[in-house]
Formats: sequence, structure tokens, C-alpha cells
Amino acid sequence: RPLRNPQDVALRLETAGMSVPRLLAECTGVMDMLEDLDSYETVDMLQVAEHTPRSLVAVLVRVLGDIEVLEALGLEEGANVRFAALINDGYSRQAAYHNHAHAANCVWAIQHWLRNT
Repeated sequence: RPLRNPQDVALRLETAGMSVPRLLAECTGVMDMLEDLDSYETVDMLQVAEHTPRSLVAVLVRVLGDIEVLEALGLEEGANVRFAALINDGYSRQAAYHNHAHAANCVWAIQHWLRNT
């Protein structure tokens, strides 16, 4: 079992008790960067990640909100925001590539591909 970075563990523990409004407040500063869902090339996910510690949460809120999948499936938004935050915070802050920004970029790329094919 690999050693865990204490900062990563502390962040996950903090996320478990974090309120949905606080999680969403962390994302408000980047939502304008994610405005155009049809554009893949103009969204710089590394820049998004520089402005929020939870880029995956921001992208999922933006994408899932647009396609109204939560309503269609009868899923509660707050539970999904907390779930996305736990996934986001599960990524090691030391990982140079497989990190929350990469995960957010994958979600962005897939939604772009699904919309435009």
C-alpha cells in the first residue's frame, strides 16, 4: 500500500464535511472560462485548475447542468457535487499528469466529442 501524502488526506477529510454552497462557491470564478461547451480548443484546463482547487467539480457542474442529466435521472445535485469533490480530492497533489485538472479535461473532451459527433 503506497504512503499517502498528509495534505491529500487532510483535504479529503475536509471535503467529507464541506457544504455544497461552499464547494460551489469555489467554482464560481471559473464558470466564465467554461461558458462555451462547444469549444474544446479555447478552454485551458490548466488555467481553470489554477483558479480553483476543484476543477473537476466546476466542469461536472457546468456539463451536467447543461444537459440536465441530474433532473432526468432524479439525482440530487448536492450529493453529486460532494461526490465529484471527493473524486477530485482523491487525486494526489504531487501527480504531475494524472490529477484533478487531467480528469476535468477528460470530462470536457468527452462532452465536446458527444455534442459534436
